[in-house]
Amino acid sequence: MKYLKKYLLLFLLISISIFSCDVQDYKEETSPVGKLLEGKHVLRKFKTTTEEGYKMSGSYFLFAGSVNGGTYKDSKVAFSFQLPDSTFAMAEIDFVKIRVRIDNTITNPYVTFRWTKANYNYSLDYIMRKHVKYMVVHCKEEDFPAEVNITDL
Repeated sequence: MKYLKKYLLLFLLISISIFSCDVQDYKEETSPVGKLLEGKHVLRKFKTTTEEGYKMSGSYFLFAGSVNGGTYKDSKVAFSFQLPDSTFAMAEIDFVKIRVRIDNTITNPYVTFRWTKANYNYSLDYIMRKHVKYMVVHCKEEDFPAEVNITDL
């Protein structure tokens, strides 16, 4: 019985201390990257480029070594979009980071971004390569026509 009172008292003290704590709603400040990328950005130019080439590398130590090489195909999208200060920036992003959302109710195409948080003021090129997870292009169906040709597969 003596231990039961101690445990009950301990339980009450812990419960009171937990429930009496004031929980505040902390609003996280937007990071510099977030300030640059949040919201809708008017899209002005959009061009896909593909670079093909051959890479070769090698290494050796004394008489032993190895050589590696192969072809590569790198597709990127160059585009111009409006920044929050109403200026337009040119940027480049990997083709695989592009998503398209068809919306016939909009008047002008725009882009939105999804990014990882960064607390530093990086260059736009670095942000597009390292922090942007993907970019969503919002456009009308006529701006993104279906081109399906099964014989090309």
